[in-house]
Amino acid sequence: MYQYTNRKAAVTESAEDTILAAFVEITAIGQRYQDELADELSPGLRRGTAQPVLRLHRDGPQRVSALARGLGLDSTTVTRHLDELERRGLVVRRPDDADRRASVVGLTAEAVARLDAADTERRRRLRHLLADWPAADRQSFARLLARFAERPSLVTTGARHG
Repeated sequence: MYQYTNRKAAVTESAEDTILAAFVEITAIGQRYQDELADELSPGLRRGTAQPVLRLHRDGPQRVSALARGLGLDSTTVTRHLDELERRGLVVRRPDDADRRASVVGLTAEAVARLDAADTERRRRLRHLLADWPAADRQSFARLLARFAERPSLVTTGARHG
């Protein structure tokens, strides 16, 4: 059993209860992180529209259809996001050499530079936040969080399987 303190009273919860409560907090932190990053990339850019940029930074150039699948969105929605991102100078589309009917999307040099700078700053902040954790705890947390993130989603609609 784990001890979790909510605003009302200390409650002994199961590991699942503790994880789900933490998941809510981590989700909120992630949304604020993405809001801040989107605005840094281009003032007024919305979190949802920035998602393709973050995925392309992590995974590299790819077909629009693959990007849509990876984001769990339909191609029409991703294309709409890409239109705005292209107008803002963050992405470029080119015909796919393997199939000229398809297009491949990638980041502009400016987008890469902004994302790299943002990553450097966020790594610095994370090191600061975890500075008082023993190295073994930081490594365990990183390993377990990555393991958790690779599991199928808690959400059934549009969930990743594997």
